Amino acid sequence: MAYDPKKEYDYADVPELVGYLKRSAIDAYMMTGPGALVRRCSIEEDKYVISISRPPEGVMRIKIARPAASGKGGGHELESEWTASQMSYTAEFDSVRGCVDKIVDPWKELPDPKDVDNEIEKWITAVSPLAKDPQTVGNKSTGGGTIFTNLDQAGKALGNMSGEVIHKVETFVAKLASVTGGLHDKTMVLGGALNSEMKMFEETRASVVKALQQGIKVLDAVALSEREGFKMVLEIVSATIDAALIFTAPEVVIERKLLQTSSRALQTLKSSQDAMVDDEKVDSYDSAISQLESAFEAINKSVTKAEKGVEGMLIGNLDSMSQSDHRKYYDVTMDPIDSSAIEPAPELNVDCGKAKGVCRKFGDVRTSVIEAKDSLPRVSMFTCLLRSGVIGIGSYGPAHAFSDLNVRIEKLLKNLADDIENEAKNFDLAVEAIVSQDAQARSRLQETVDYIKGNPGDPWAESKPAPQRVKGNTIV
Repeated sequence: MAYDPKKEYDYADVPELVGYLKRSAIDAYMMTGPGALVRRCSIEEDKYVISISRPPEGVMRIKIARPAASGKGGGHELESEWTASQMSYTAEFDSVRGCVDKIVDPWKELPDPKDVDNEIEKWITAVSPLAKDPQTVGNKSTGGGTIFTNLDQAGKALGNMSGEVIHKVETFVAKLASVTGGLHDKTMVLGGALNSEMKMFEETRASVVKALQQGIKVLDAVALSEREGFKMVLEIVSATIDAALIFTAPEVVIERKLLQTSSRALQTLKSSQDAMVDDEKVDSYDSAISQLESAFEAINKSVTKAEKGVEGMLIGNLDSMSQSDHRKYYDVTMDPIDSSAIEPAPELNVDCGKAKGVCRKFGDVRTSVIEAKDSLPRVSMFTCLLRSGVIGIGSYGPAHAFSDLNVRIEKLLKNLADDIENEAKNFDLAVEAIVSQDAQARSRLQETVDYIKGNPGDPWAESKPAPQRVKGNTIV
């Protein structure tokens, strides 16, 4: 089937388009390549007719097989008016095909946006338990978790009691709500990075198709002795920026003062622009091939800019949350309730039943936190972004930066789940000690306090995850 410039081709048609491109390149080579000044060539359906002046015999005509529409074959002599002729262009045609392959081969197996979308679905499972309300970002809907409802109910129960113990637990509830919100925001950044890569490769795939079609058009024009240039505008970086902002701006990243570093990283991405494709008109095979190569270089520059921006956004968020004065937004750090807080006092008022209810709410909150923590390791960029190492910032794009932020959030969620469990035990034993005024109850409380202080946990400790080995498209 011949190339149809009016047809709407998509990325699945790339092998077919590359075949058309190869034949167009060979046509241009035969019409303007080496030897064109000493011979004349014309194209007649499935063959090239070469006319060579050979005094005293005159003009000799030789017919050479033209490649099929698939770009394959051709180059051998079909017919010659010169009996001594054994002309072959097979090697030259293979060289032209090889030149095209060198330019386009890395772009034949780009990441499938559907694979990235699958990771976004897994991400939704991780972020939903941390969300205060259901929300729609892009065309994705995340569920609303129960954490904030449970904390609100716990707060109302605590409001019916008083005393130093109650005040400490109320402070914990407030910090827990704040930390959950902070970790939700950071998890949203992971979604923004995934969405950015998905949209970027959707646009990159479309750009590859455009570049191949423009290459065919330019080379066909050259074969007709006409001047033509590439006419295409890249929108890879802009698509990436829009995809990031849907998830992370303005309320999640830009307007939060505590995320100034990550805001600057996002601003860097926002200030990036797509590379320009050279549109100078050309009239020879060599210059047309050079422009084809330049077009794919421009695509790669845009992909690289976009991925550096996404990587910078991920690293910026990780760096900002790791700063000592920002850690409080992601990590509940409170001393446990000890025996000094349970001494009888006029303002002390505890209700054992309500306290048990608060502890149950803490258990429900912990369950949601663990659900998010257990879901995060299932979300990865490593397999869904695998491509040729010459494209963008490497074979896995920003997957390593994504993993680093993901692991940090997972550690903080694990630490948060431990904090909630410890707070529930601590509060329960403190109430028991207050109500019973029993020495054994005080002893159990102190044992818990000593355990909590002796096992604080450190979610900020640096530890690199084990390297992931990838075979084909599967982590092994």
